[in-house]
Amino acid sequence: MTAMFWQLFAAGAATVGTGALLYALEKHTAFGRLKYYLRQVIIGIVFGVLAILATHNGIDAGGAVVNVRDAAPLTAGFVFGAPAGFLSGLIGGVERYIAGINGVGEFTMIACSVSTVVAGLFAGLIKIKLFDNKKVPWEFGLISGAAVEVFHMVLILVLGSADTIRSYEYMQLCSIPMIAGNAATVAAVLVITRAIRRGGFRRKKVRIRKIAQTFQFWLLIMIAVAFVVTAGFAHLMQTGVAERTTNRQLSMTAEDVKNEIINASDEALYATTRQIMYDVRFVASDDLDLAGVAKRYDVAEINVVDENGIIVDSNIDDYIGFDMASGEQSSAFLPLLDNLEGVSRVIQPYGPITKDPRVKRKYVGVQIPAGGFVQVGYDLSQYRDELEEHFYVSSHFRHIGETGGVIICDPNKYVLSSRDGHVGEYLLGDIWTYINKGENKNMIEASIFGVPSYCRYSYAEGFYIVTYRTIAESMLSRDIAMYMIIFIEALIFTALLIFLYRILKSTVVDNMKRVNESLAEITGGNLDVEVDVRSNQEFAILSDDINRTVGTLKFYIDEAASRIDKELEFAKDIQYSLLPSVSPAFPQRQDFDIYALMNTAREVGGDFFDFYMPESNKLAILIADVSGKGIPAAMFMMTAKTLIKGFVESGDPPETAFAKANEELCSGNDADMFVTAWLGVIDLETGLMSYANAGHNPPLIKKNRESFEYLKDKPNFILAGMSGVKYKRHELQLDPGDIVFLYTDGVTEATAAGNELYGEDRLLKCVSKLEDGGMRELCDGVQDDVDAFVGEADQFDDITMLAFKLRTLEDDHSIRTSASVDSMEAVQRYAEKKLERADISARVANRIKVALDEIYSNVAYYSEAGSCTVEIRTFDDIDVIIKDDGKEYDPTAAAAPDTTLSADERKIGGLGIYMTKNLTKSIEYERKDGFNILHMVFSRSQENRK
Repeated sequence: MTAMFWQLFAAGAATVGTGALLYALEKHTAFGRLKYYLRQVIIGIVFGVLAILATHNGIDAGGAVVNVRDAAPLTAGFVFGAPAGFLSGLIGGVERYIAGINGVGEFTMIACSVSTVVAGLFAGLIKIKLFDNKKVPWEFGLISGAAVEVFHMVLILVLGSADTIRSYEYMQLCSIPMIAGNAATVAAVLVITRAIRRGGFRRKKVRIRKIAQTFQFWLLIMIAVAFVVTAGFAHLMQTGVAERTTNRQLSMTAEDVKNEIINASDEALYATTRQIMYDVRFVASDDLDLAGVAKRYDVAEINVVDENGIIVDSNIDDYIGFDMASGEQSSAFLPLLDNLEGVSRVIQPYGPITKDPRVKRKYVGVQIPAGGFVQVGYDLSQYRDELEEHFYVSSHFRHIGETGGVIICDPNKYVLSSRDGHVGEYLLGDIWTYINKGENKNMIEASIFGVPSYCRYSYAEGFYIVTYRTIAESMLSRDIAMYMIIFIEALIFTALLIFLYRILKSTVVDNMKRVNESLAEITGGNLDVEVDVRSNQEFAILSDDINRTVGTLKFYIDEAASRIDKELEFAKDIQYSLLPSVSPAFPQRQDFDIYALMNTAREVGGDFFDFYMPESNKLAILIADVSGKGIPAAMFMMTAKTLIKGFVESGDPPETAFAKANEELCSGNDADMFVTAWLGVIDLETGLMSYANAGHNPPLIKKNRESFEYLKDKPNFILAGMSGVKYKRHELQLDPGDIVFLYTDGVTEATAAGNELYGEDRLLKCVSKLEDGGMRELCDGVQDDVDAFVGEADQFDDITMLAFKLRTLEDDHSIRTSASVDSMEAVQRYAEKKLERADISARVANRIKVALDEIYSNVAYYSEAGSCTVEIRTFDDIDVIIKDDGKEYDPTAAAAPDTTLSADERKIGGLGIYMTKNLTKSIEYERKDGFNILHMVFSRSQENRK
């Protein structure tokens, strides 16, 4: 093994050294100035010769050659180019076939030749299609080197299927050193050539990974996990199949041998017993010498039993007079007395006797025609000789596979007969632990004559029958199958990795580069550039959006060539057109309220906000502030807004969207602009808000029944300030009634005469006064307060605000609200949906909605509750449960109004509760854990309580 390692290492080192030398010559000498295809031919020939040398300097394994030949064409293709890879693979493959014809590794010559040619083709195609003839990462070289050798091993198994065992032995010997050796050689060449290109092994500046790198990394992790899981599962399955097959073979063989021994014993002893019966039936009892008969026939016991089942004569005096019916073992012979079932003989297996359980014998009973029967007992030693021939046949002519067989032992565990000799030896091994315990339910692992084996045992006529097969042979089919499964999976997963990487590169990475290149020219001032990326809908929309925006901007710039003020006014319109401007923004949604406003200090500014629903159940809210003012800030704003929205709508969480947007904004940021931003994504079904802060002002949060306060999480670094920044994800659980208020520093840094700032404390007091209104009223109120504070002073910075309020949270079972009147519409919509789904009649549904409106209105107006939950259950009756955290109040205890009085005479109040009671079948109230819980029951049949 050590010699093999050093021989492979030397061959690999030759490839690495040659690759490094040629690369250095190409970069730093006149060799690199030769025509491209001439250089490719020279390099291809050099590495083809290296492949030939690797073949003839490999380790001959009697038909297979262990070498690192495929590393040569892989290196030529990955480092120098596709033509060099193709040529070197062809040279190495053809020569390997010729060498096989001449006796060098002839068994595997076709597989080896094909794999070498494929290595060159593979490297060339990867260089062209996946990396655009640019540098190949060493990690990919490592994977590719391993994958090509796995393909090589699969070819050996497939093409050597006529001699599977031999193919498997070669594969066992070659697979690990060849896979490791070729993979390490290719990776080493790529590492060294990269160092030559950079001028040393200095560490590269740490930056955030590119999209392709991140995708490649996680895809590799997932594929590795999938590979391990599937391989492990396959190993378990194959092991189970092999063990079950072996167990079945052992069990069937043991049962066959057992039956043969029993049958042979039965027939031999029956013949002897029948002869004894004839000898004693015609002899008078006074003249009968059973002791002499027993001695003559070499039996342990002879009993003559009369018609009543009593032993009337025996060679053992103590047994005379014994009633056969008195014992379980002896009573088995009583059917011989009447022959009602046509029984003329009874043969009992070897075991304890009734008279003395310490004594073991095998009994045979034969009926006497005149009545009664003769019973003969045999000790083990008395019929062992009769079975020796059967022992020999059973153990010598029965094979279980190539290595398994049958061993027959006496009660003292000495071998009587076995396939491999060992007669008279003591059968050692832990199998006797199971035999002594009487365990014979499952196949066991034991050492048989020093070889680990699977075993089973049976017991017949006082002898132990052990069937066995070596574990190595039993698992051979599993091992071959596992090699094939693992290799095929490795090839499939490698192909999947390459395919998905290619798809990502062509559909995302290349298109993003094209968009970014165009945007870089646009932000650099070239507005004539048109973005034309239309490989899929998303990029087509992005291209159209950018082109329309740039086109519109160009139009207004051209129009305003002589009217700068008008041009800036138009630019402001463009900027505002990019922001959500419809109010209400989502009229179909009653579960939340959102509003935003922006007042720029100049015609155009760098502030912006955005809100949209990337999914049907999620709302994204964004506020940001670009450094600088005017057109550059507006352009940078457009780029940042487009990037962030695109990443969020593609499913990225806030921290990832910021990280990707930061990377793109840093690229080509010649103006050294930056953006502070705050982005939150709210799950409208659960209320969970995930958010990230890129150096922006802390938002104000109002939790239901609490006051506004600043969300003081440590902000991350700004966007476009430095590449490689990672952003932290935060989460906040929102409940109905909660408010999120976002703003830019134009609010808190608004300056009055005397350079006094508006400040965070003043803002906190202002929003606290406005918390009970709508979100539009909140933003307008803050703006009015800022305007009043600033007075006649000029506005020097953009002022932008965004307010969001969560009204309700609804699922299939219930709806939770902020216990406010503006949530009533959502509650009624929930009720309509539930009742319609349950097929409730319109009349009953109207009763329920009237009662629900009355009770919910009381909660909203009078309970001082922070939240309220409404749940409708549709069974045989309809249950409506209203739960609020307001002050304690039992509506069912309210006194009924006197309906006999006129409206002017009756006291105010109570009529709604009275009406509700009459609409329901039953109504119950309880105060539990600080909650009012009202349970109303309505009948489907429209007949409620009177």
